[in-house]
Amino acid sequence: MIKIDFLDKIKNFFLRENNINDNLEKIEEILLEADISVQLVEEILNRLKNKNITKFEDFITELKEEILTILTIDNSIIYNDNEINVLLMFGVNGAGKTTTCAKLARIFLNKNKKVLLVGADTFRAAAIEQLEKFANNIKADFISGKNGSDPASVVFDSITKARKSKVNFLIIDTAGRLHNKYNLMQELLKIQKVILKELERKNLFSFVVLDANTGKNMINQVKEFNEKLGLTGIILTKFDSASKAGSLLSILNELKTPVKYITYGEKIEDISEFSPQIFIDKFFR
Repeated sequence: MIKIDFLDKIKNFFLRENNINDNLEKIEEILLEADISVQLVEEILNRLKNKNITKFEDFITELKEEILTILTIDNSIIYNDNEINVLLMFGVNGAGKTTTCAKLARIFLNKNKKVLLVGADTFRAAAIEQLEKFANNIKADFISGKNGSDPASVVFDSITKARKSKVNFLIIDTAGRLHNKYNLMQELLKIQKVILKELERKNLFSFVVLDANTGKNMINQVKEFNEKLGLTGIILTKFDSASKAGSLLSILNELKTPVKYITYGEKIEDISEFSPQIFIDKFFR
């Protein structure tokens, strides 16, 4: 959520000024502090300055409407009945991929679907151990490779097992990687190639997992991952502690990449499908 002084600063502005047009630079500065991009702030203010807004409450109402319009992007995903649905999860280190894999698995298990969790982060033994523990706790099937083994081989084996076991959802946890590291991105492309050799494109759902605290660097991450892999959508994590979630508005406005899920706590049930209204409520809390 935005820091407590976000709304206070806007409120104080209206105590000093009679109209937003009297000092647009100050309003712009406040919105930029929420990590909304310069371009988007300018677009929003250009639309609002023609409305002769003089009250704090009116400004917030109009700002919420502007943000709601940006957030309202179709994020529906149609999974395949009676087929293997592969959810490929990737993102930078520390974004919360492993925990998110388990949270998604729980969602599908509660819908009476068969789930196989795949520990393809073979460079971090702790990640495999953590995912296996989650799998045991929620009673999901689990597969991984040895430490240092080829992640693409693990994924191939997981598809073979999924076919034999009639798995509905194959959720793949991959190693954390920066979007601008060539070798690591090639590794992801190899994993994707293995999946598409065994299954149709419609069976692959690629999600970039983003820490809501990342700030403006979110945009570069989404751009690079989308250009190289093609994204189904975004999963936004740690939204409960986010102070820079305004960057998400810039991603949706500029890139039109939908947000499918958000996580907002450490408990395995702390995940939900993305709701523009819930985002706004937290953003303006």
